[in-house]
Amino acid sequence: DAACTLGYDFSICKEGGCQYGLMNDFQVMSLVSASSPLISAGIFSATLSSALASLVSAPKVFQALCKDKIYPGLGVFAKGYGKNNEPLRGYVLTFCIGLAFILIAELNVIAPIISNFFLASYALINFSVFHASLANSPGWRPSFKYYNMWVSLAGAILCCVVMFVINWWAALVTLLIVLALYIYVSYKKPDVNWGSSTQALIYNQALTHCLNLTAVEEHVK
Repeated sequence: DAACTLGYDFSICKEGGCQYGLMNDFQVMSLVSASSPLISAGIFSATLSSALASLVSAPKVFQALCKDKIYPGLGVFAKGYGKNNEPLRGYVLTFCIGLAFILIAELNVIAPIISNFFLASYALINFSVFHASLANSPGWRPSFKYYNMWVSLAGAILCCVVMFVINWWAALVTLLIVLALYIYVSYKKPDVNWGSSTQALIYNQALTHCLNLTAVEEHVK
């Protein structure tokens, strides 16, 4: 067959002890590439850039969340330092969380959890875009030429599906955490004025119904 022609011996796989493929060898890309050092360098570069981006962006987003006083006990991380209002406390917290995951030293244990939280955030972003389009919010005007709201909805659904494909229990934990945070915000109703797409949808429906009433003729009821 093709494997024998190319000089590979996969006979061990027939005996149930296969050592090849992504499920058994995480360096499979280095095995099939023309230059394995180049693959390793790319992995290190991508990992370093992603880590630095998360280390810089996550504390700033967390600082903005703390300033809104949505969740109790987080006000200490709202304070900024310097002329750029840098969230130094958020940097320290992010570093400690990252260090804790590194000390676990089991990438296969950490990866499903991190992947599920990233996919959950992507799903929420896609659904938010879809809902903003559905509500016909005047503040939502996407400039991308080929934008389609149904593609955003499909992206949100696919993210949720992939979460369960990767690891079902990690997906359940992630969804429970997201749901708990949403229920808390809905129950507490923090004093913030974001102008959500839900409000835009309510306004649009109320306006539509009012316009429809103008076409209703007077009657005894």
